[in-house]
Amino acid sequence: MSGSEEQWSKFRRIRNDTIRSIKQAKATYYLNLADKLKTGTSSSKDWWKTLKPFITKDSSVSIPPLIDPFTNTPTTNDAAEKADLLNTYFAIQTRLDDETPPYPTIPPIERQLSPVTLIPKEVEDVLRNLQIDKASGPDGISNRILREASQQHSGPLCSLFNYSLHSANVPLSWKDANVCALFKKGDSSIPNNYRPISLLSCVEKVFEKALFKIFTTIFITQFSHSCAVWFLTRPFHCQSVDLPLQYLLQSSR
Repeated sequence: MSGSEEQWSKFRRIRNDTIRSIKQAKATYYLNLADKLKTGTSSSKDWWKTLKPFITKDSSVSIPPLIDPFTNTPTTNDAAEKADLLNTYFAIQTRLDDETPPYPTIPPIERQLSPVTLIPKEVEDVLRNLQIDKASGPDGISNRILREASQQHSGPLCSLFNYSLHSANVPLSWKDANVCALFKKGDSSIPNNYRPISLLSCVEKVFEKALFKIFTTIFITQFSHSCAVWFLTRPFHCQSVDLPLQYLLQSSR
């Protein structure tokens, strides 16, 4: 019988084996490319040809013509027109009232935060554990490139991170993001059915991860305030770190 449980079980097993084989083949392919990049025996032309699959962006367009929520008229299939419409809509949804923000009450500061300085080994540890399937930001530097040459990148990146820390300046390029419209559900021609995903610089996220490790250690070893315990037991997202980070900033002054 074509719809029997035995045949469905066989189908699922074959399907899973096929998917697993495809994933393994892709992983082997990229590992071979990475090894070829690290050998240093290729010519300049061959080296860049090998690097291209790592940094080439997908230019496919899957968003259909959209309905302008302000005029109720459809857009053309022009990518720039659709991008402008989504950008306007997303910008309206994310406007915040910063005139009278609800600042939390910060308890009295009893301890001062010592200056933070990263070392290359700390940066290298973060680089070695990057997830290579994450998308890159506007600079086009992917996690794969950073991880495959983690030892070579750790020194220069550590110097850059420490300069940013000690000068209290963040490179402007780290504040840029590629905003992608992710379809949720419903009618794909309505902007309200999309949510924005910001693809930030992978280098900037390495900086954040390295600092997060240091701040976690500081909370555990130097601060006895209950805020530290609260911070470490909460899910890591923007709202949960708002109060602890303000506590850190005030204590470092």
